[in-house]
Amino acid sequence: MAYALPYEGVNIEVFYDRIEIMPPDLQATLLAHVLVHEITHILQGVSRHSDNGVMKARWDASDRAGMVRIPLAFEPQDVVLIHEGLKARAARQGQGTLLARDNAQTLPIAQ
Repeated sequence: MAYALPYEGVNIEVFYDRIEIMPPDLQATLLAHVLVHEITHILQGVSRHSDNGVMKARWDASDRAGMVRIPLAFEPQDVVLIHEGLKARAARQGQGTLLARDNAQTLPIAQ
């Protein structure tokens, strides 16, 4: 339904047509979860998935039904990786650069 470029650090693409084919009462909740999932990849700086929760690679019918009632949660390791990713991003910003890992370039940060 979407993808992020966690090593590049800023781009997310959502395939909204895949969300629109879902039942109308699920669409807003599903879009919110997709955005949280992809933003988390950017924050973590890695392309990793959990076995359960919002960072699961593919949500099944049970996950989708559950997210309407209660938002999917982060696994403990997801939270650890968010903190680690934010620390790494802050360290790169402190050096005045962000590393674009997908093409091994160092990009200057606009001031």
